[in-house]
Amino acid sequence: MASSKTASETGLGKAAWILSLIGGILGLMMSLFFIFFGFFLGAVIASIPVEAGEMPANPMPPDFFLVLFGFIGVYLLATAGLTILGSVWMRDSAKQMKGSIIVLVCSLLGGGTIFGLVGGILGLVDHSQKNEKKR
Repeated sequence: MASSKTASETGLGKAAWILSLIGGILGLMMSLFFIFFGFFLGAVIASIPVEAGEMPANPMPPDFFLVLFGFIGVYLLATAGLTILGSVWMRDSAKQMKGSIIVLVCSLLGGGTIFGLVGGILGLVDHSQKNEKKR
């Protein structure tokens, strides 16, 4: 009984999805850092007392930092989630190319971890090598 190989059973395919998964997890951690940093910075700036009639030390309202870092964090969270989804797709030979492209694009536009970039490139190389062997 012949069994079809999944992408994770080949050396290059396995390295590709592991690196992509690591890149997605690091992007997830980075996004949580941005979200919590926005909350922390907003809370610190909001706690600075300002006397009546004085100029505040920082003219930016604390909500600005919360919104700015919160938006960046949510954006990174979405791209990291898509990177993880793409790395899971890379394990299946039928979806390997789609997963590699998703990982590559989300790593470029999102957190930009080098692991995701290398994993996406390795997934595309592994997919093209499998197609060359079939010919």
